Amino acid sequence: MEAEFAQLNRDYDVNKAQYTALLSSFEKARLGERADSAGSVKFQVVEPPIVSNRPVWPRRTTFLAGVLLAAMALGAAAANRLDRFRPLVGSSSGLVSATGVQVLAVFGPAYPERSKRAARWEIMKICGACTGLVLVFAGVLLLSHNGLRLTLPALLQRLV
Repeated sequence: MEAEFAQLNRDYDVNKAQYTALLSSFEKARLGERADSAGSVKFQVVEPPIVSNRPVWPRRTTFLAGVLLAAMALGAAAANRLDRFRPLVGSSSGLVSATGVQVLAVFGPAYPERSKRAARWEIMKICGACTGLVLVFAGVLLLSHNGLRLTLPALLQRLV
């Protein structure tokens, strides 16, 4: 008898919860119908919202160009600081002014053509790096103009 009584109580609680939920949804529906018929609440979209695809600030092209110029300026400043800490001397008069010691003799390179080639190769490497930097900048501008945004979380998500 007790087991049957417990089962009936459980059934009653489940039925009561369903009845309460149905009653509340019925009241909400009836309230919505009354509001529609009374005309007190009307929702109309007068003009759909329009948002431009372009950001208001910062302008992406200007921002990327500023980042490029700032990076180049910081690189030049770092190179200048490194040159101040460990200067390179190119002539005997520069060595005298840097150290204050008199220079007795100056020797030229043993293989002048080889040193000229090495200097040209260094200049070519620097020009290649600058060209690569400008090409990457142009590529980022092109991708940005076409709507692709490269963000760190998106890159990490693709790599992981």
